Amino acid sequence: MSEIIFPDGLRIYDPHKNAPDWIKGQIVIERDKLIAWLQSQNETVRLDIKRSKNDTPYTSVNTYVPKADAGNRRADDPAPFEDDTIPDF
Repeated sequence: MSEIIFPDGLRIYDPHKNAPDWIKGQIVIERDKLIAWLQSQNETVRLDIKRSKNDTPYTSVNTYVPKADAGNRRADDPAPFEDDTIPDF
């Protein structure tokens, strides 16, 4: 299992307690931080939205690459989910 990579400048939250049902969460973007972080990444960045052990939403980079056909995977192919690490925050 690889180390968890968190995107810098991007945070997600549960919806406000008074938000309507159709609001599923909030995303906060710190533009300058996120742009700087994205410029240090590959052309395509896949992010997974997860929940910590304390039920806090968070996002991390999906780094999964299939071993058998890593060279044949296109950038727009859906990445399988394979991560059993759940942070405590």
